[in-house]
Amino acid sequence: MIGTGKTTGIVLDVARQRGGATPSVVTLHDHSRFSNDGAMTNVTWVQLPSGLWVMNFNGATSFINCGTSQSLEISGAITILAWVRPDNVAGSKTIIDKRSGGVTEGYELRLNTDKLDMLLIEAGPATRQVTSASLVSTAWQMIAGVADSALMTLYINGVLDANTLAWSGYMATGPVSLGIGKKVVAGGNPFAGLIALPRVHNYAYSAAQIYAHFQAERGFFGV
Repeated sequence: MIGTGKTTGIVLDVARQRGGATPSVVTLHDHSRFSNDGAMTNVTWVQLPSGLWVMNFNGATSFINCGTSQSLEISGAITILAWVRPDNVAGSKTIIDKRSGGVTEGYELRLNTDKLDMLLIEAGPATRQVTSASLVSTAWQMIAGVADSALMTLYINGVLDANTLAWSGYMATGPVSLGIGKKVVAGGNPFAGLIALPRVHNYAYSAAQIYAHFQAERGFFGV
């Protein structure tokens, strides 16, 4: 169960790195105060024209294991953010997952065919929300999934999707690693393409905050 409470704020922050040498392909550095660094497996780096370094996942064996820190166990509210450029939008592809290995509590943000899909699980079947709007292949998009104590909402490029879902669940996760690009345990649904700036917060962003986040970062991706 969660032990850190709502005051922790951001719990995973792969902050931007522009210019300089190619980042490490061994350790993904988390800039949150919890240092939830990730062990990288078969992930490479690509530098955009803006100078931003982004992660390249091969769709098979690439993933990042950010561990099982208690700070990543979340209850009550959550915001998951990332920029993605999928090679294609067929099938199911994990972006961020902390519900691997049959665990009945946790959270995931993924691509589901051409839709954005958020799953929250609390001691049973998943509560899930899927966008009405579609994602596209080979283009940068900022994706976000937000849940507070009553509502799940999804965003693409800062725009609130028409589909929202009322829920009253409680998230918590046991000793399961948070994975980026693929489930760490029983690792199906690998992501193929580029991921940048993944973040997890243990509070719910407002629509205005999501839009401001998109506007602040879109220039790095030419969007």
